[in-house]
Amino acid sequence: MGGCAAREGMRVDRVIQKVPIKNLPKVTDQKNLELYYLFWLDSTVRSPEFIETQDELRSIVNYLKTLETNTECLEELSKITKGKIFLIVNSVQSISLLPIVHNHKQLHSIYIYHNGESIDMEQMSTQYKKVFSLIVMIYRICLLVDQRNI
Repeated sequence: MGGCAAREGMRVDRVIQKVPIKNLPKVTDQKNLELYYLFWLDSTVRSPEFIETQDELRSIVNYLKTLETNTECLEELSKITKGKIFLIVNSVQSISLLPIVHNHKQLHSIYIYHNGESIDMEQMSTQYKKVFSLIVMIYRICLLVDQRNI
């Protein structure tokens, strides 16, 4: 037996209430307990190649929300009225998203990663001041996020 009941000298007298598994919240229903939000937008964010990076990010930050479409991202951003939003986005989706979201009050930093697409990333970082980093290898995002002390 693990957890609190396993402490030396502790004993569980009775179970107060059993919660059916179907009533437990889904991982996607998590609530943010802090005022920092990390959103990751990529149409392939749920692919196996990104799972390890997501796990590492979740060990750094309390709240990571993965999003696949710009529309989904806009909906989530519109819900945030307090705190700081950190956005990870692939370069292709950032082209159409940044003009719309860049002036969002709570949007603090944008991390853009690109996989060799022919996009002028220097222009993006000059045009949009909230672009904090342009990266080629997505696993480096964990180092950058950790350095920002989210």
